Amino acid sequence: MEPISAPRYLSSLPLKLQNRLVTYFPRKYFAFLRHGVQDKYFYHPLLFSKSLQSSTVPPLPAGYRFGLLDAAGVRQIMSHPEALPTIGYYERLAKGDLCYCLSVNDEVVTMQWISTSHCGLLRGFDKGVDFLPLAPHQAYTYGFYTYSNKRKLGYGTTIMQQMSAYLASRHYSELFSCVMYDNPESLKTHLKLNYSLKGLPCNFRLMDWRWTWWGSDKQVDETRQWLERFTPGSSTSTPHL
Repeated sequence: MEPISAPRYLSSLPLKLQNRLVTYFPRKYFAFLRHGVQDKYFYHPLLFSKSLQSSTVPPLPAGYRFGLLDAAGVRQIMSHPEALPTIGYYERLAKGDLCYCLSVNDEVVTMQWISTSHCGLLRGFDKGVDFLPLAPHQAYTYGFYTYSNKRKLGYGTTIMQQMSAYLASRHYSELFSCVMYDNPESLKTHLKLNYSLKGLPCNFRLMDWRWTWWGSDKQVDETRQWLERFTPGSSTSTPHL
């Protein structure tokens, strides 16, 4: 099958936003955004959402446990070689976010963070950008991570199923998640779990200044069409500017 490239505008959104910025400020102030460094200042994921309904999920196999990260789990993930800087975890907890994990034989294999206040990127870090406040019936999942030696074993799908069922039981009816357009495995998992595209936020960050610009309805529609044809492994080519 011929590769299905991502729509060109998904990679050109930062450039379009840059052009908008220089409309209001002298171009020289934004010269640093050229020559391939936009990723340091722009974050432009695909925002997905799904409806949450009370449902019964398959019982977990023996030795599996899903739940809120406890003290032992916190020590385990912070001491893991693939851990984030410790300050990130504390800042997320200070924001009121919660971390849920899937453990197998008392070993954490994958985790997800939940926010009930905002959708955001890099939450807990200086470069973070919150771009969408949440209503009381909405939640946002982020920080989904499976340890490298535990991948492709179904743990990611399992924790996402458990998380959706848990949130529905807590009377949340809509769940948001962000995925980068060039992350085929995450796209595959989200589509498999009935997420649909909600919007195309393009977030700009410079020191303490944050600004979010949304892709047009036409771009959202074209991206939905692309996702309908998408199969991981055949559509991962990143478009060039």
